[in-house]
Amino acid sequence: MGCFRSRVLEDEYTIQDSISAGEFSSVYKAICDADGEEVAIKIIEKNLIDNRTIENEIAILKEVDHPNIIKYIDDFKSVQTVEVVLELMNGGELFDRIISTDGRCYTEVQACEAMKQITSAVEYIHKRKIVHRDIKPENLMYENNSPDSLLKLADFGLATKIGENGLHDQKTCGTPTYVAPEILKEEAYGFPVDIWSLGVVIYIVLCGFPPFVSTDVKELYEEIKEGKFDFPEPFWTDISKSAKDLVSKCLIIDPSKRITAAEILMHEWIKNPGKGQMSKDYHEQLSKFNKNTKKLNKCIHTIILANRMKKVMTTNKEKSRKEVIDELRQSEIGLKIPQKELGRRNSVMPSTSVRKSRILPASSSMMSEIRSDLEGHSDF
Repeated sequence: MGCFRSRVLEDEYTIQDSISAGEFSSVYKAICDADGEEVAIKIIEKNLIDNRTIENEIAILKEVDHPNIIKYIDDFKSVQTVEVVLELMNGGELFDRIISTDGRCYTEVQACEAMKQITSAVEYIHKRKIVHRDIKPENLMYENNSPDSLLKLADFGLATKIGENGLHDQKTCGTPTYVAPEILKEEAYGFPVDIWSLGVVIYIVLCGFPPFVSTDVKELYEEIKEGKFDFPEPFWTDISKSAKDLVSKCLIIDPSKRITAAEILMHEWIKNPGKGQMSKDYHEQLSKFNKNTKKLNKCIHTIILANRMKKVMTTNKEKSRKEVIDELRQSEIGLKIPQKELGRRNSVMPSTSVRKSRILPASSSMMSEIRSDLEGHSDF
């Protein structure tokens, strides 16, 4: 009588280049040995995240089927990891596409088309009682490099089902620039948190910088909780009133009064977007914001690894600092992080001076605050 042998990822796929690395997982490009199809494989470390969270993400990915949502293909489980096979997004992130195709020529019509596709995906998941909880430009990806490529919502690692009362618990999660005020206030929340994040994305797509721009993270959170923002000149001079109206309805403090995804799709701007051109500084603004975001994400990831190293060393006092670093570098998460970064416990990103800019620089003050927050809220 033969013994059962579980499926092994390497028997069916050939892993190639690294695409990205996050707090709990790494994503790689791979080839399906059976048909040569290119795919993305998300490798999740079991010892870094609750198993229920992993199973929840897989269950949601299996459930959803929409042209503007990344497609689930398969999954594998080993002793140490869970590997999720997804369609490969060869077209890159939304902001990278805008910048690479000359953002100086980007128009409201193009912005509207992109936002309509993502809003359609958000409406779809909300109908199925799913809230994404991490809508941001890095999770909006083009299927391929063609001009008419579909834009898709990706990364359902923080997605969750909403209860019958339409509310979730008070678990703090999300990305600071895009997080809704009710999450920061630690109130029960629901689908409107995705609408807030979507409103922030629309704002940035139209002018090149976010609506809330404090360089101090506590002040940033206060700005978000107060919901005070404006449409400064000259960045919004040629943007239509209907676009400003939609953004304003997305960024309402009271979640019960916030516009819904279905209502966004019926909004005047979506049906008949303005013909305005972005400001002459748009390309520079968006480029620098995007560059700062990537630097900030790298710094945050380094801090997360450093905090993990500190915890491991605390619980394994007999191990040397070098041994702990070597263990982290050998894990899927730490594999692509240079050893010198793992050793820089107090790494910060230098602030960036931007002429006539509303760009959010990551000052040492902000990085210190984020470091403090990360130690207490691992989902951020």
